[in-house]
Amino acid sequence: RAEFARFWNAAGQKQFAGKQHECGDREKIFTGSGARDWRKPGIEGGDWGDDQPVVCVSIAQAIAYAQWLGHETGKRYRLPTSSEFDRGHAGDGKVRVWVDTCGIGAKAADGCGKNIARGRSWASRDGSDSNDFRGNDAAQNTIGFRVVRDVDK
Repeated sequence: RAEFARFWNAAGQKQFAGKQHECGDREKIFTGSGARDWRKPGIEGGDWGDDQPVVCVSIAQAIAYAQWLGHETGKRYRLPTSSEFDRGHAGDGKVRVWVDTCGIGAKAADGCGKNIARGRSWASRDGSDSNDFRGNDAAQNTIGFRVVRDVDK
């Protein structure tokens, strides 16, 4: 979460005009986002510290972070594909993660319409993965992201 804060302060806030997407709560489907955002995701059990995964971000924000990180480091970062998620057993974490189902490098803002969050989260009731289809600006306090760095062969 601390790394996302660096992005937000350096570029994200300006890029998204300071707009925080509504952050849904998996346990309270029929309520609004309240005051939840990536800084205060409203997760039961206390504080969600800077050493925890960032949640309450949209796929567009996740892609923007990966692009920003690449610009900062000179390396290429992106969201994992669904098959990379499967190979990396990425579902064993605290949050479900956005995966790129639109093709490597596709931008969510282009309207792919196939945004999927995969895996298990702190709120999962059983050991099975879930695949949730979401819109480009959807955010939830059980969905975060991981990035993959492409390396030259």
